[in-house]
Amino acid sequence: ILGLPAPAGADVFIDSLPFDCSTGGETYIVTADLSQPSGTALSVTADGVTLFGEDGGKTLTYASTGAGTAIQVEAGVSGLTIYDLDLVQRAVQGGSAGISGGPVTSTVIRDCTVTVRSGEGAVATAIDIGTSTSETASSIQGCTINLSGENRFYGLASEGSWNVHDNTFNVSDHAM
Repeated sequence: ILGLPAPAGADVFIDSLPFDCSTGGETYIVTADLSQPSGTALSVTADGVTLFGEDGGKTLTYASTGAGTAIQVEAGVSGLTIYDLDLVQRAVQGGSAGISGGPVTSTVIRDCTVTVRSGEGAVATAIDIGTSTSETASSIQGCTINLSGENRFYGLASEGSWNVHDNTFNVSDHAM
């Protein structure tokens, strides 16, 4: 109808994995604790996506039987917001990451917990997502990063400019 504003993006409910957040401007709500044994659990391939866990947070378990990523973000995505998710790498699987991809612009990751485990020759990364070098609007805030393992792990492995504040990093069971 002429003269009426376009409706805002609809809510999309995620109750199984893998899932592709592929429509820009949508709000994607994880409605249950979910598991992806290997590969990518959630992909974000559109701009303006909001992704969060219902009722204050849900758990995405990944990489229990093979390398995997909880959330993979396509290069060039802008306006992404991720919050209230607990991303748990279940087993030692090299090349696994909680959130990976980019570079992105105007992205906010907040109030998430990411748990990674590394092992002999198996590198794990909690958040590995880049921004453009001139980016000033992207932030990682209020997150808890749990790191454990025998070998190499990274809490944040990112290129570009992020506003990183009010995060907690915990390291346990680390042997060199």
